Amino acid sequence: MTRKHRFAHRMVWPALAFMLALGFTMALALRAPPDPPHAASEPQR
Repeated sequence: MTRKHRFAHRMVWPALAFMLALGFTMALALRAPPDPPHAASEPQR
C-alpha cells in the first residue's frame, strides 16, 4: 500500500463514518410524529 493510498483511506473511512452517523441522526430527528390516539377507543358516557 503506497503512502497516498494509506492517506486516502485515513481520510475516507472517518468521512464515511461521519456521514453514516449524520444520516442516522437525521432519520431519527426528521421522522414523522406518531399518530394521535383515536377518540373512538374511549367508551362513550
